[in-house]
Amino acid sequence: MTVGLPGPVVLVPSLELPAKVMQQRQQGRQVPAEADLISEINRLNADGGVPATMDHGLRLYVRRHVAGLRPSRHGDAWMMHFVAPMRLSDHERLARGALRLQASGGWFYEPVLTRVPPGMRAFAKEIEYAWRAMSPAEATAPAPHRPASHDAFCDAVEEVVEAGREIRIAAHADAPPIPYYAVESVAEARHDTSAVYVFRLSRVVRLTPGTTVEVTGLPDLRGRVRDLDGDRLRVSFSESIHRPRLPDQGELTATVNLRIPQIQHAAISALRAGRAANPALLPLLADPEQTVAAAAAPGPGATAIDPPASLDPGQREAFRRAVGSPELLLILGPPGTGKSRTIGEIARALVSRGERVLVASQTHVAVDNVLEQLSGGLRAVRVGDEQRVAQSVRHLVVPNLAESVRLSVLDRTAPDMAALQPWVLDEDRPAVLLARLAADVDAARRAEAGHRAAADRHESAIAAVETAFQEPRHAAARALQEARSRLERAEARAAGLAATLAHADARRTGVLGFYHRWRVRRIRDRIAASAHEVPDATRFHAAARTDADVVDGELARLLKEDPAVLDAKRAAIAAAHRQKETVAAARQAAEALRPLLAPYGTLPSTGTEPAGLGAFYHGAAQLDTSLRRRARLLAQWRDRLGEPSTEFNHELVRYADVVGSTCIGVGVERNLIADQTFDVAIIDEAAQIPLASTLVPLVRARRAILVGDHHQLPPVVDDDVRQWLRRRPAAPGGTDPAVLRDLLTTSAFERLHRAGGSALTAALTWQRRMPVAVAEFVSARFYGGALVTKVARTPPDPLLDSCLAVIDTSDLPAADRAERGRKESETWQATGYDNPAEARLIIDLVARYAATRLSWSVIVPYRAQTQYLRARLSELVGNEVLVNDNVGTVDAFQGGERDVVVFGFTRSNRDGRVGFLSELRRLNVAITRARHQLILIGDFDTLRSARDPGFADLARALHAHALAHGVIHPSVAFRAHLREHA
Repeated sequence: MTVGLPGPVVLVPSLELPAKVMQQRQQGRQVPAEADLISEINRLNADGGVPATMDHGLRLYVRRHVAGLRPSRHGDAWMMHFVAPMRLSDHERLARGALRLQASGGWFYEPVLTRVPPGMRAFAKEIEYAWRAMSPAEATAPAPHRPASHDAFCDAVEEVVEAGREIRIAAHADAPPIPYYAVESVAEARHDTSAVYVFRLSRVVRLTPGTTVEVTGLPDLRGRVRDLDGDRLRVSFSESIHRPRLPDQGELTATVNLRIPQIQHAAISALRAGRAANPALLPLLADPEQTVAAAAAPGPGATAIDPPASLDPGQREAFRRAVGSPELLLILGPPGTGKSRTIGEIARALVSRGERVLVASQTHVAVDNVLEQLSGGLRAVRVGDEQRVAQSVRHLVVPNLAESVRLSVLDRTAPDMAALQPWVLDEDRPAVLLARLAADVDAARRAEAGHRAAADRHESAIAAVETAFQEPRHAAARALQEARSRLERAEARAAGLAATLAHADARRTGVLGFYHRWRVRRIRDRIAASAHEVPDATRFHAAARTDADVVDGELARLLKEDPAVLDAKRAAIAAAHRQKETVAAARQAAEALRPLLAPYGTLPSTGTEPAGLGAFYHGAAQLDTSLRRRARLLAQWRDRLGEPSTEFNHELVRYADVVGSTCIGVGVERNLIADQTFDVAIIDEAAQIPLASTLVPLVRARRAILVGDHHQLPPVVDDDVRQWLRRRPAAPGGTDPAVLRDLLTTSAFERLHRAGGSALTAALTWQRRMPVAVAEFVSARFYGGALVTKVARTPPDPLLDSCLAVIDTSDLPAADRAERGRKESETWQATGYDNPAEARLIIDLVARYAATRLSWSVIVPYRAQTQYLRARLSELVGNEVLVNDNVGTVDAFQGGERDVVVFGFTRSNRDGRVGFLSELRRLNVAITRARHQLILIGDFDTLRSARDPGFADLARALHAHALAHGVIHPSVAFRAHLREHA
């Protein structure tokens, strides 16, 4: 579709464009000069129109390059925020549909926005209307053929979303209500649009930040727990709530956030309908075995960027493959291998070549860890709930960033505003001086004209007198001329005779001497006869000169005395004086105005004539108009910045280089990115994110980099899935339960890795966290021996002289070391277990480490054991928050690390039942958290003879490794040893 634009269009470089162009040129990328770009745009304009798309801002496409544009604030020009070589994704955009923009007045480049001529238009609305009008026609095009497997995959994922919803609902089904006896409103600072209230609870409860709660009986009053301090529960509601709607007394119910499945369903719908930014995404996920090879191939024309030298070999290889522009890359990042650092460098490189990056993960912590690596040089934005964002990156949260930018802009523009203050008011000093200059220049021009007229009158009076003496002057002049001619003839004759006499006198001797003597006599006679001629001519000439002087003297006398001449002369002198005075006044006004205007532009010299002053006034008037417009625009802009606006927040997000969000947060409308498309999505901890949640960022990106480790915790624990599948009613023709179980428990990362292997995966192998004794076991049992450890760790405590220690409770009597069943203490109200014997050993160790500067954690497999330990350790340590943060199940610690990690296996029975422990990835997560020391406590008789062969083999290998590379203490001897070192 060709769109005719009724006028010229101006392109202006944005503030960030020069830096972006310089970066690309330093990297060897060809970026055209502005003149060449405009020339090529105008050539296309004359040849039918410039190709353009508007699905991600306005983009103009020339032969080899694409220019990204956004309209100026006043709609008079297009701001050019990037120019880059065309990539495959740009060709795909054009293939999906494009406009042809034909500007009747051509396209122009103006380096400075303030110099755009008044009355120019960008025609942004006309272009947007045309783009929207074209979209329905495209939408009605016949849909391409889609294999049945693609629909089956989408159907199955839809069921999985419902399964997740049911699992979450079931987890909260039997949760008792939370009574409260009072409600207090909280005046949150700044610009938070949420409503925050504190509920005073009637009984002690345990609620973690982020838990969704609603007022019982009022399901629309739903919010999220911010924090719990004693009986004060602070809840943030997503929308403002009129205080009288909240009952003064009532109950809260922990509930499920049903917005999550809605967002997941929306992503699946986009995938199914072909609206994903990457058309290859659905085939990749539905039929990975057939599609991963093509997805792993480097993009055509991808710019090579050298990785930073500080990265290790594995990180450098991952970096090279990531910037090679494949549609999909998996980065396997075992514990301690520097995933966040690698992601940060990849994101920086992608941004450097003009790509926009989305960083997402399941947890806020993972997102924040990556953003911490992006310090300096990048425009990064963090979207989401500020209270759940790490303190180190809260300045990047949209409201905070908007406030920072707002204050920064106000601060930076304050000097300009102060300098332009004289131009804000109509009756300001520049206006007064300019008006005075205009009047003085006008007076000088009138005085100049008066002087010319007076001079003309003076010359006319002189000419009248001279006319009266014209005939006498002409007669005297003729007589003088005749006398001069007569004198000249007499003198010439006398000179000729004298010369002839001399010649003849020289030849008086010789053969003809008589003749020459005769001639000499004759010449002397002639000289004597004409001797009176010269004196007569001289007297005659003198008389003629005297007559002429008399005439001239009389004329001069009359010119001095003639009244008309005298009047005209006096008028001319007065006019000249007036001209001099007016010019001096105008120059004085100009020089008073120059210091005000000179800092903002070049002004011509005033000179000493009205013409020069007029040129100065014209230049000053133009500059004054420009400054007055600039002052008003700046004042209006600063007034608009005076209060935060949603539009400003949206612009911050829209033009950010990197946006960080949780996966679900990408689809939350108030986070301002639900409708945006990114060049690359980097998803951290992708192996533990449910597939449906991973789809939310994936459908918004043209390419994806998934970073994770499928050897650690899966998205949903198997026991939860087994319970759900057992309760799910059979549906004829429905999805195979095995397929559902696989989709529930297998992340997109693991699914794609399973299909693509090394062709699709770059592995990080240099770990820097764990001590060697722990790292070697983890490498051998979980990563095929691929991990390389380059760090040396020493035991932080002389109590255990090894970084790997096992405390074996199998030396205790069976009854003393045995586990205890605790019904309905786990997910789905399943039976849990605690173990007092192990708990006592753990408590003794924590009492020791809590008194040091070492960071520590206690990890156990069961909630029942967690509750048992927390209750007793809180009394011992005296800090419930510290205990709750450092004692928990494996799920709470993935991604974290501590100096000392104590892991208690809990299970001890004669039947070799190990329950949750059979999921070996749990143990991998637990033992890889340790930086300096790992202490394992358990009944190794039970563990090594477990019914589950995989776990039994792992337990035997772990015991043997500890025997060879660590220490093993029987529990009784260790307690005695502990008392000795108390």
